Amino acid sequence: MRKQQLNENKADNSENEEEEEAEHDTKPPATTQTKATGGKKRRRKQKKREETQEVDRGFNQDDNSQVGDQDEEIAEEELKTLGIEDAGMDDPFRRYFASDIEIDEEKEAEWRSTGAWHLYNSTVLGGPVRVRVRDSLKETMAKEKHRAEKGDHKPAQRGKNRREDDEDQLGVSPVDFPPTVGVRYLSTSFHETDPEGSLIGRFKVKERLARQWETISTKKAAPVFTPLQESLFPIMNEYVDLLYTCRTTERAEEIRPLYVLHALNHIIKVRDTILKNASKLANPTLTAERRLQMDVRDQSFVRPRVLIVVPFRNTAFDVVNTLLKLLPKTLQEQVGNKKGFFGDFGVKEDVEQEDKPKDFNDLFKGNIDDCFKFGISLSKRAVQLYEDTFNSDILVASPLGLRMIIGKEGDHQRDWDMLASIELCIFDQADVFQMQNIEHLTVIMDSLNLKPTRDHATDYGRVKMWCLNEWGRFFRQTMIFSSVPTAALHAVVNRKCFNKQGLVKIAGQNVGSITQVVPKVKQIFQRLECSSVDKVDDMRFNTFTKKIWPHLKTAVTKRVLIYIPSYFDYVRVRNFLKEDPEEPAISLCCEYTENAEVARSRSHFFHGHTDYLLYTERFHFFRRYKIRGARNIIFYGLPQYPQFYSEMLNTLTD
Repeated sequence: MRKQQLNENKADNSENEEEEEAEHDTKPPATTQTKATGGKKRRRKQKKREETQEVDRGFNQDDNSQVGDQDEEIAEEELKTLGIEDAGMDDPFRRYFASDIEIDEEKEAEWRSTGAWHLYNSTVLGGPVRVRVRDSLKETMAKEKHRAEKGDHKPAQRGKNRREDDEDQLGVSPVDFPPTVGVRYLSTSFHETDPEGSLIGRFKVKERLARQWETISTKKAAPVFTPLQESLFPIMNEYVDLLYTCRTTERAEEIRPLYVLHALNHIIKVRDTILKNASKLANPTLTAERRLQMDVRDQSFVRPRVLIVVPFRNTAFDVVNTLLKLLPKTLQEQVGNKKGFFGDFGVKEDVEQEDKPKDFNDLFKGNIDDCFKFGISLSKRAVQLYEDTFNSDILVASPLGLRMIIGKEGDHQRDWDMLASIELCIFDQADVFQMQNIEHLTVIMDSLNLKPTRDHATDYGRVKMWCLNEWGRFFRQTMIFSSVPTAALHAVVNRKCFNKQGLVKIAGQNVGSITQVVPKVKQIFQRLECSSVDKVDDMRFNTFTKKIWPHLKTAVTKRVLIYIPSYFDYVRVRNFLKEDPEEPAISLCCEYTENAEVARSRSHFFHGHTDYLLYTERFHFFRRYKIRGARNIIFYGLPQYPQFYSEMLNTLTD
């Protein structure tokens, strides 16, 4: 009887063990807590279970993409034949792009949050650095609850107009300025930089790119990274948004290769991930059921993933030249449409104008056409310039070139599909965009990561879930490089950039331009007391019309040059002077004035036929004339470029 009872207990225990093992196979791996008591048999079973869990954890790692049996794995030799280099688990790309991330309401609230600002100073980067990091989920939800109780905002609703969603986000996430002062908080490569280490080990740069970069540095007898590059590349490699307003001509030669390297590294990683998963799906031993369980999502709506926006063709020419130099030698020899590109974007002779400042010659050298767009595709064996838009990996364009395609609200033929899957957006020389038309930049930002209007042979079974849910803007890295910090660029970053990883702002520190004034002139600065930023324009106009202009009309000294930064203010002042009953003699020089009229206005002002010359900043930016005959200058507003102040005052004559 006792023996029979023992056999029944043993059978029950074996059944329980089988049930536990079956339950273990169906549940995700979890941390097992080992009790202090128990016999040897129980401890052996516990150890065996932990070993099984470790194996399961290895198969569930996103970076390794091991989702099948051993016969589904790809050997290193097969990866090399495909031209694929596997990346490490701590690669930022693998964390944010190559793995499928589940999206829920908590993550939505977390990514919408502005986070805290932190400030530190860096002489290498050129000025103070402001870092915006995300709040913890608990802090974010507490803020959301507090705002909801106050009724400050309504939660965003999916499926509605994109602009309404953005407005809701701005209501949820106001940006406090100036930011709070604190310390620098960023992860991984920020604190693990090793100047003596390789690009592969430090930043997970693809080997084919890293070797070429190091070869170029060796030929120049220079370190792998300059001090500026050593500080900037970790920021880029963390996939955070970046606003860098310390750009100069000298620093541009260090910055341009850096963001091109980052773009190429991103494209090659995307390509390797897609090829690796495609080879798994093509495995003949893979069953249909197992193929459905793999759920490989590594693609987007369209192929272009990198957008580089520059103001002129000469900068685009430099970008492509840098890109070709960073590619391996085998690819440099296989470049399609290279001759046609050099003919369209290059110039035979570049004559420097000796009477112009150095920054003018550096900006306007070469081909300065501002309407263009072309694509670049990268494959294992060749590079193709002038590639079809939807077969391209990288799009290079000017703001006007993109705006001509995107159109404006109300147009019947608008096309933003090419921007639906942009993951890396780079704006170089963004300060020049303001001299062209800042509205183009805002329209481009509004057109990024929208749902395509038509199908482009997309395999929706492999499209990432955050793309299908229209969450691309939270995974997009935006980098803006400018020579001056402006309110417009800060507004674009604060209102149009929603990167879940955060934002870094690096502000420039310029030497006071007042010290560069040569003539001994009396300089008077008048402060305007204004309670709101919205009223600044009206306050400035009222001060000019009621205080400054009556004094000018009664003054003995004439030949006054009125420098006006904004074209809208220029039109307002011009209309006011034309309506003056005394009909003052004025000359006009703006960016829309024809050349013959400009020459006539300058001549009349120089010979004293007119007493006043209205002069816009955009006209000075593109022409850089030395206006002769001016004896007094009134700055209606401060110039965007600090050097313009001293340039204008140095033209004064006795």
